[in-house]
Amino acid sequence: MHTPIYLALPDGPRQDEIMAALPEARSLGADLRGISLDGVEPGVLIFDAATTPLDEIAAVASALPPDGGGWRLGFVQSSEGGPTLRSVSLGRPHMLADLVGPDASPDEATLIDLHGALRQIARARHDLNNPLTSALAETQLGLLDAPEGEVREGLEIIQEQLRRLRDLLVETNHLRPFTS
Repeated sequence: MHTPIYLALPDGPRQDEIMAALPEARSLGADLRGISLDGVEPGVLIFDAATTPLDEIAAVASALPPDGGGWRLGFVQSSEGGPTLRSVSLGRPHMLADLVGPDASPDEATLIDLHGALRQIARARHDLNNPLTSALAETQLGLLDAPEGEVREGLEIIQEQLRRLRDLLVETNHLRPFTS
């Protein structure tokens, strides 16, 4: 199943270029103030950074549920190789006092920065991978000498769960900060 793609771009060459690259995209018109997303299947909403006023983008983002409701926003910008898409994080609502108050932590401020959050994920993945690899190796060594019975069954269950954790970590490999 494909994620629906919607364009909030003015008619013209830019929209034609995007529609050629994304033939499954559906145009919603260029005026975000007039767009109602009620009853529309959530997907990616693309607007043009050069022509869309910030207050219109903010109005759409504010109308979405705090978790985004399955919507992702992005804007098209020009680059050497053709148009590129840059995501706009909806984040989660933060009380301003949480960012600057006496109880504020650097981690709270990081949560509003996607690049920072991705760095935290990459660091956690790295920190988890080392002990996981060691535990899996030790379990496999134990299985080499384990006789049939409860101990062997226990080690096989541990190995299976460690492999499950390893697979979950591998599934997050795409969540990494890009470097330019």
